[in-house]
Amino acid sequence: MAIIKSTLVNDGGAPARIINLEAGAAILAGQALMIHTDGTAIKATAAVEYFPMAGVALVDAASGDQVSMITGSGIVCYILTAAVTAGDNLKCVADGELDTQTSNTNRVTQAVALETNAVDSTVTKCLVF
Repeated sequence: MAIIKSTLVNDGGAPARIINLEAGAAILAGQALMIHTDGTAIKATAAVEYFPMAGVALVDAASGDQVSMITGSGIVCYILTAAVTAGDNLKCVADGELDTQTSNTNRVTQAVALETNAVDSTVTKCLVF
């Protein structure tokens, strides 16, 4: 079980909860998560761009194992993203990754990048909405 560079950066001022759920698939720390119809936590997909993501994985988990997920609004944590620039509004795209939101039509901004990250599929410090 790996924990990425202090996934949670929150200063304690925002309401947040850590919830343990069964992983419905292999999950990596820092991936955005959604709840599957069977009640398990899975990597968020592009379908989540229309709804808020459930939270962010704090640890790696194999399918069927327990995964700890941080959830809440106003939390600051490291999330798997594409290459982004500080200030970019972010949406879920696939495999638990967030990317720059280019259109506001019927889409939910999941987070905002708090730092610039020029490398795809790595973790970026983000503020979750």
